[in-house]
Order: sequence, then C-alpha cells, then structure tokens
Amino acid sequence: MRKNNTLIIKKDKAYRFATGIKKMKSNFLVEVIRGDIQEKRFYGWISVVNSKKKILKSLEIPDYVCFMRSCEKPIQALCAIEFGAVKKFGLDASDISISFASHSGSREHVEKIKSIMNKFGVSEEAFLCGAHPPFDNEERHRLLKEGQQPTVLHNNCSGKHLFMIASCIAKGWDYSNYTDFEHPIQLHITDLIRQYCQPEDMHYGIDGCGMPVHGMKLSEMGAGFSKFFDGTTTGAEIIADAVTEFPVLAGGKDRIDTCIIQASKGKLIAKVGAEGLIIVTPRHSGEALVVKASDGNNNVRDFVVVEALRKLGWLEKPPEDYEELVYFTQRDLYSLSNKKVGYYNFAFQI
Repeated sequence: MRKNNTLIIKKDKAYRFATGIKKMKSNFLVEVIRGDIQEKRFYGWISVVNSKKKILKSLEIPDYVCFMRSCEKPIQALCAIEFGAVKKFGLDASDISISFASHSGSREHVEKIKSIMNKFGVSEEAFLCGAHPPFDNEERHRLLKEGQQPTVLHNNCSGKHLFMIASCIAKGWDYSNYTDFEHPIQLHITDLIRQYCQPEDMHYGIDGCGMPVHGMKLSEMGAGFSKFFDGTTTGAEIIADAVTEFPVLAGGKDRIDTCIIQASKGKLIAKVGAEGLIIVTPRHSGEALVVKASDGNNNVRDFVVVEALRKLGWLEKPPEDYEELVYFTQRDLYSLSNKKVGYYNFAFQI
C-alpha cells in the first residue's frame, strides 16, 4: 500500500520511494579521441573501501547513491543455503553458481536452469522475472532462425528467481508472490543487506526483473561485498567456491565478471550490476573496488574496471597478459574497414 510516496508493509517497515531527485557530481574517467578531436567523455566513480566503510582510495569525488541492482545477487543467493534449499534439493556447485549470475541466456545457462527446476518440480509459470532476448548472440540467433520467442529462462536473472522459489519451498512459504516487498524472503534479504552493507540511509525500488532492490552509497555496497566475502560467512564461501569452479555459469563467455574470476582463478570475486556498476573483491581481503559509470554504460564500466585493477596491482600480471582480459585492454578505435581512426584515453589515477 502506498501512502504519501511511502510503501507501508508488515513489521512496521517503510519502503520509501523517491520524492525528489538527488544529483551528484562525477569524475572524468575516459575520453575518446578521433583524429585530433576529443569526441566523447565518460564520467563516473571509482573507490576502494574496506568492510568498515572506510574509503581507502578513490577519485576526487568518491561516493554516489544508487541501487545495487544485480550486485545484490550473492547476498540474495545466501537464502537458499541458510534455509536448507541447497541441501534439501541436492543442489551442487554448478547450480549455486547460476544463482550468482546475470547470465547470458546461452543454451548452457537455460539447460542448467531447467535441470534445477526438475530437482524440485516447478514450471516456468512460477517465475515472476519476465522474458527478454538472451545476451548470448548464438542463442539469440537460434531463436530468431527457428521462429521462437525468448522465455523467462533466458532472463539474465532467472537463476536468482529460481533460487528464491527454492528457498520458499524449503521454508514452506507461498511463492506465488515471492517478489512482493512484504514477502518473508524479501524481508529477510533486506535484513541481510542491512547486516552486511550497514547503510546510513537505505532506498528502495524495483529492479528490471521485478525484484525489490536496495539503494545506498557506493562505499556501503563495497563494504557489504567485502564483508560478505571476507571468509567469515560459511554460505558466502560456498558461493565463492562455486563461481570459481563454474565461472561461465556465474555470468557468461566474455562477460567481465566471469573474465575477472577466470583470470584470477577465483582470487578476485567480481559481480556486475545494471547501469554501469561492478564490484570486485580480493577474496578474504576485507576490501572491495567499486566502479560506476555515470551514464550507465556497461562497456565503459568493463574497460574502466580492468584499468583500475591494473593501477591497483590486484592482478598477478598486466591485464593484457591474460587471455580472458586482453579484449578489455584494447585502446585503439577502428573503422569498419579496419583502419585506425582514434583511441581511448583513461583520464583517472587511483
């Protein structure tokens, strides 16, 4: 129920929707030079924080308030472990990995979702995430060629939704409305977000997949992510082990979070969020890198985070020495006839 721009729910919790727009300045990150002209400029935020929300390194403007989007998925996936769904349904590391994913909707991802569904007998009708075309080119072209429509299983958030359904079944809860703010699983997730991120002021919204999503400072997100993977949460260790063993299921081929996990052999745990967000933590370090592109450009985010990892020295070798990351180190701009016409220049130091 909404009253005066507030969503009132059980347990005297109030989920506040925006009554005004907050605007914050950003940092100059990247420029695109074509010929002898600066053609584009991209802005955003980069910070390194610890689990106590202390900003260790940052650009001039260190913080920004936005939604965590899919960077919440590791914490959301913890429910299935805490509530006994993983044990009850015999879910293995490959299953757990896709609960972490904003996956590409490849055939491999869809088949994995189907196999998990079969373990506890739910149908596609149970998913409340909606459908969108797969990010995976091969699967998208196959659907077009065969005249098929994408299903909810192609949704990049379908793994998260499926694990929430499994958690509800394990607890004996009705899962027909599992995305409602007042549903017990959403109340529990909000408590977990508070526990790990400890935001001074939490904001609430609805993600693209219909799931409640939480907003806060970038430093608070990074603190929560670093605390979650600092080695003290058993369920988080299970999730980290799973994405290290099955990194492609945790994202997809050539996806930046998968590539960082692969290149570092799981020493770095990375998770993307929509609108140009990514968080990376050296596992068990109690620190995290947060990158946010101000215009929500995910391509810029991907190149910036790799450059930030280079500058921080969090990789054992330069990024271009890793097969998984070399694409994200390309600086030159080419025409369609493969002639160099410009270049990208990083304007930040951290």
